[in-house]
Amino acid sequence: MGVPLGYLGSATQVNWLLIAPGGRRSICDIVRHLGEAKVRSQNKAFGDPKLTWKDPVVEDRDALASIPQAIEWLRACHARLRESIEGLDHGELLQLRPPTPIGSKKRGRSSQP
Repeated sequence: MGVPLGYLGSATQVNWLLIAPGGRRSICDIVRHLGEAKVRSQNKAFGDPKLTWKDPVVEDRDALASIPQAIEWLRACHARLRESIEGLDHGELLQLRPPTPIGSKKRGRSSQP
């Protein structure tokens, strides 16, 4: 988690929403993607696995309004995923989950019976 947050420390509010020439996303867009990926991963591994990329994950619309708020939100997303992983015992870490829609198997606690 330190690398993305380390880079954010050098970002400014001026370049927060700026898309660099030849780029496709702003720093804000990348941070949103990182946080959403953590939330969706937590949901898929430990929740009801129903979140998709189309679901709004940022509950607080102001969470990405500034760099300090985005850092706080990103830390909260990471903490939620980490707490779920830390809650697993050794046996649960070794369990295979049911196949995903593309047919691969994932390790971790399954929320499905």
